[in-house]
Amino acid sequence: MKKFFVLILLTVLMLGCTAPGTDQKNETKKVDVMNEITIKQGDIVQVDYVGTFENGTLFDTSIKEEAARAGLTLRDNYAPLTLTVGEHQVIKGFEDGVIGMKLGQEKIIIIKSADAYGTFNPTAMVNISRDKLDLSGDQITVGSQLQASNGAIGVVTALDNATITIDFNHPLAGKTLIFRIIIRKIN
Repeated sequence: MKKFFVLILLTVLMLGCTAPGTDQKNETKKVDVMNEITIKQGDIVQVDYVGTFENGTLFDTSIKEEAARAGLTLRDNYAPLTLTVGEHQVIKGFEDGVIGMKLGQEKIIIIKSADAYGTFNPTAMVNISRDKLDLSGDQITVGSQLQASNGAIGVVTALDNATITIDFNHPLAGKTLIFRIIIRKIN
């Protein structure tokens, strides 16, 4: 009878230790498996980022506190960036940088201009005679943005009574960009 009681007690204890939701080893394995998922082509991910130039100047971020620390208001709503990896929704260097990362991982990526917004193209600097532009009475100053007939946006970099110089390069062309990225979600 004593052996029978010990056998029942052992059985109850063993069942209790392996009942659903109580096996801590299984729970740990589940978390580890989730942390082992790495980003690949086709994944939809949410990423927080802080973008700076080589001199440390902030140019963009999805994190409100980072913008506030730099004394900037970059947008009305700060939130992680959602992108589908491989769909070219962001610059090549950024997309390449998230591939292989894991949920919660943070890393710094340095993106040369060729994998960002391209190198600075001097031929994208255009001098136009004022009389060839229909400015419709608009006040043009250095820093004004103008849109060409093909949709390209340029910034006035110089002007005098006869000509206006417009830069049609992307504002970040020719710059090395540094991003601190944090993976928030992987689908």
